[in-house]
Parts: sequence; structure tokens; C-alpha cells
Amino acid sequence: MKKQIWIKSIFYLFILHLILVAVGYFFFVQEDTLLQNSQVIIVLGNPSRADGSISPVQKSRMDVGLSLYQNDFAQKLLFTGGAAWNGHIESETMKKYAIKSGVTEEAILIETKSSNTGENVAFSYEILKSNQLNKIIVVTNRLHTRRAKFLFANYPLDVQVVAADYPNFYNWFYLYVAILNEYYGFGRYFLIGE
Repeated sequence: MKKQIWIKSIFYLFILHLILVAVGYFFFVQEDTLLQNSQVIIVLGNPSRADGSISPVQKSRMDVGLSLYQNDFAQKLLFTGGAAWNGHIESETMKKYAIKSGVTEEAILIETKSSNTGENVAFSYEILKSNQLNKIIVVTNRLHTRRAKFLFANYPLDVQVVAADYPNFYNWFYLYVAILNEYYGFGRYFLIGE
């Protein structure tokens, strides 16, 4: 009898997780498809590799941001992210990648202090305000788009969001973790304001 209760409990938890993943996948995606020109393209940070090189997630975001920049959607790029997970500053890694890709240093702004999305947004806003920039395109990965747009919309900014695809090696487990991270991020914002 106890074994049947355990089996049913595991089954119901599995179904609950499937529902959360399905709802999360559709809820967390919010991308602007008809882009208008902007003043700056913001590429949100993600941890660099342990050796300081660009990570696959950073590269996927950077490639989209650089494509938008090269197609004249904005004249400036802003890279965000401090040393959140290792000793390497995410925005510095992204800046090096952009320069190697042909972007001039004058076109690049960086935010180096943040350790999470809320701080990415808050610290980026200070840079935007000091440079009198308020029309932005934010680049992040697909499941992160809604939270990024939601957080930037708390400031007097004209916000558009573009999604970068996840790296090819991202399987269901990585996407599952990304969805749970978005639940956590929204929960953290509504509970403690970060």
C-alpha cells in the first residue's frame, strides 16, 4: 500500500513538473518581432568560461547583438555583467569579443558590477541615464526575455527585446533548469524586490 502511495506521489510530481515546464516555456518568452531603430543595444551578461573566454550562452547573445548593431539598429552597444560566478567580468569578455568582431571601442559601454538580472538592469539604467539614452533593444536568451523586459519596463525607457537561441548542446535538462531559474527570478523579484 505504501509503495502505491509513493508511486502515485512521484507520478503526480512528475505531471506537476511537466505542467510547470510547459507553462513556463510559453509564459517566459516575450520577443518584439517588428524592431525599430534604437539608441543602444544591451546584451545581458552570462558567466564567462573559467578561463575567461566567451561562453556558448554569451556568444549566442553577442552574435545577435552584433548582428543588430551591424544592421544599424543602434549606434552603441552596452554589455552587462560583473564577475558573478568566477573571477572574470562578463562584460569585459563580451567587449573583447565585440572588438575582435570589428566593433570600435568608442561604440561600447560596459556595466561591470552586476551579479544578477535585477542588478544588470539597475546598473545599466544608471549608465543609460548618464549618457542620455532611453531607446533600447535588449538581447538575451529566449526564456529570459519576459523577465528582462519586465525589469527594464520599471524605468522610463522605450524597451524592445530580442531573443538569442540557446546553444545547440542545450538539451531538455538545460531548458528545464532555465525555466526553473525564471520562476525563481520572478519569485525573488516579487518577494524581495531584486
